Amino acid sequence: MRRKLTKAEKQAKRERKKNTMIIFVHGKQKRVPRPAMIDGIPVDEFIRQNADPIQLVQNEMWEYLHADDEIGNPDMDRMEPSTPKVALPLVHLFTDGACIGNPGPGGWAFILKHPASGKTWESSGGEHHTTNNRMEIMAVIAGLETLKFPCEVNLFSDSEYVVNAIREWMAKWKSRNWKRKIRSPLSVKNADLWQRLDALRQIHTVNAQWVRGHAGHAENERCDVRAVAAAAAVAKTPAPPKAEVPPAIPIIAETLFDKPGDAPAIHKSQRDSPTAPATLTIIARDAGV
Repeated sequence: MRRKLTKAEKQAKRERKKNTMIIFVHGKQKRVPRPAMIDGIPVDEFIRQNADPIQLVQNEMWEYLHADDEIGNPDMDRMEPSTPKVALPLVHLFTDGACIGNPGPGGWAFILKHPASGKTWESSGGEHHTTNNRMEIMAVIAGLETLKFPCEVNLFSDSEYVVNAIREWMAKWKSRNWKRKIRSPLSVKNADLWQRLDALRQIHTVNAQWVRGHAGHAENERCDVRAVAAAAAVAKTPAPPKAEVPPAIPIIAETLFDKPGDAPAIHKSQRDSPTAPATLTIIARDAGV
């Protein structure tokens, strides 16, 4: 479990965030000092005018920030600690998921809208064996992964499960290391997807809003049509073969070692595990049995 930060450490973290900004360099995040001006324009205004989060070239901001590094960037030198926080580009994200049977073949879909430029982007996909809840989460993940620049995202979903998780539950799950209870060995359902979404929320500011499904909401209806179509398309294709599990080998630990004390203790829960017998067989072969 992570150590809680002290008040001084939290304050120092806030100060670091205030004086820096996150950019993307070859697909990876990098925190750099935030200049007051870019090309003679205040940085907030520059981002509002130029940032197209759907089609922005990933290293564009890097080139602007470091074009004068060899001779010293005057904008960097003039940076003041009290510079206000950079305003993030605003986008709207509409999502939906569908499943033929639960579990069964499923599909997800999203629509991204960038009001400043009027651009729209939509996409969909699916999986062979999944659930409706997983498809609802995947729609949000796929939409956020499409963005190439940190954004303020207004998310509209008809899934109360997704909206409530983003608003409240994810913070609690994360504090418990994604376990259902503090000392429980059981992980929360769909923990793998929630962790992916949590990583994306460290990049983007996500404001989740619930909308009623099948109530005439244009973007929600469009997402529903695409998600259902994606699920139907997946259902028509053959499912990938499942990984074959080798048959279990009877365990007679006492006959595989020279001394009974050398045999490892095997818990009754491992007796049907295909990995334990295989390990013992290899040891026995090396010992010449």
